[in-house]
Amino acid sequence: MFYRLLCRQFMAGIKRPVILVDWSDLKADRSWLVLRAALWTRGAAMPIYESVHPLRDQNSPGVERTFLSKLKSLLPEGLRPIIVTDAGFRGPWFAYLNQLGWHWVGRVRGRTFLRSGDEPWRRCTADYATARSRPQDLGEQQMIRSCPVQTRLVLYRKPPQQRQALTQFKQRKRSSHSEVCARRESEPWLLCASPSLADTNAREIVEVYRKRMSIECTFRSLKSHQFGFALEDSQSAGAARLQILLLIHALATFLLWLVGKLAESRKLRPAYESNNRKDRPTISLLTLGAMIYAERTLALTETSVLGLLRTPVSTAELIEGSR
Repeated sequence: MFYRLLCRQFMAGIKRPVILVDWSDLKADRSWLVLRAALWTRGAAMPIYESVHPLRDQNSPGVERTFLSKLKSLLPEGLRPIIVTDAGFRGPWFAYLNQLGWHWVGRVRGRTFLRSGDEPWRRCTADYATARSRPQDLGEQQMIRSCPVQTRLVLYRKPPQQRQALTQFKQRKRSSHSEVCARRESEPWLLCASPSLADTNAREIVEVYRKRMSIECTFRSLKSHQFGFALEDSQSAGAARLQILLLIHALATFLLWLVGKLAESRKLRPAYESNNRKDRPTISLLTLGAMIYAERTLALTETSVLGLLRTPVSTAELIEGSR
């Protein structure tokens, strides 16, 4: 019930919201994982639905299909969101999104095969050599040889970040996990988008996919002892208990959003900004709410909360697609 109210609150009047979906570990031993959908808002992401699954269910087409069906039941009638995912989501996922009539943006990498027209299938890595810092629209093609899906491809190479993950001894990390992450980040972005996004150009599709990192921040907020709600300290070992903890986290996140929204309405944001930029905020409403809550400088009253809930989310906080 709460997730449905959350969806109705944030998506009323929005035609094409950006919804980020991803898997993440809940326990250090990977015994339980969460499949989460988060609504992209201004500089942050708001969890709107999530479910707990054992490791064996990760990337299961049946589990992901059930998840999408449940998500559809929570959203306002007639809504056509843009679903943004990483390279772990495959052909059956996109095929079901097409059945729902939703838009989607994902990433193609690894051993995925592509085909243009009647040409032979080729490895997706064959296109990497032509990647540039300016997004290129490669047109409509087929992807995934075992489950062909019609898609529109966009190729883009990010500027190098000149960053290295270091150990506590200031040496470069060389663990297998670190090497996998480094290789992933050094590869160009070969993005796949639903043909229904014909009204967006290549640059806009790149910007939509760039928002995907926001859901990673929600996972850190959920699990980190230092930076978030410290789920990593929890000793809960059952799916039902973990699901309740996720619901509590969603409630707390919504509370921080309300505090941040109220603080902004009372012109308190400038006192917490890291600089004086006028073109855009430097912290999200969630961060602002957390800072205000930590200092106990603002009280939520029933009148103020009801007033905030009656106020529709503006397009400055929620981007309709990429526009």
